[in-house]
Amino acid sequence: MKFTKGKLLRLTVEVSDERLQAMREAKGNAEDALMAGAQYWHDGILPKHFDKSASSVYGYAPRARSYLKDPRKGQKPAMVFTGSLRADMLKRAAYQRVGSAVNLKMTARVLNFAPTMPENSGDLYVKHKRGRGYPNLKREIKAFTEDEREMVAVVVAKDLERSFAPSENKSKTTAMATPTTSP
Repeated sequence: MKFTKGKLLRLTVEVSDERLQAMREAKGNAEDALMAGAQYWHDGILPKHFDKSASSVYGYAPRARSYLKDPRKGQKPAMVFTGSLRADMLKRAAYQRVGSAVNLKMTARVLNFAPTMPENSGDLYVKHKRGRGYPNLKREIKAFTEDEREMVAVVVAKDLERSFAPSENKSKTTAMATPTTSP
């Protein structure tokens, strides 16, 4: 199509009322999508931290020989000694919306044994007065692989897509998109 200087062009864009309402609620929809991503991480990814292979996947600090040889530990994964950390982390979760973000707060009694444990440190160990200290459990729990980060992003994107998709037009669109054969 070619336009010359003397011609006027008019373009009309029509948006359904339902989609327009979804656009007005975009901030709430984005927060809901982030909440869905946080819930997916807590329910789908966090339990993997307590598997046997988690130490090599997430880069946990090597455990001391005395810890590994403790008869109470047995053949349990690195993050599991008695199981209280796993139980506390998996059942106690509080989701809080803060501005345009979602905070996931989890508590565990075991984390109180090393009260000076930094919140966002990349150090493998929390320094102790005698020796190298404790493994930085907060860092280990928050560890993410790129595949897991992508899976959370997909959950957030699908939730956003669902919130912006008009529900009554879905059936019309699929009906129009399905080829029909006439006799």
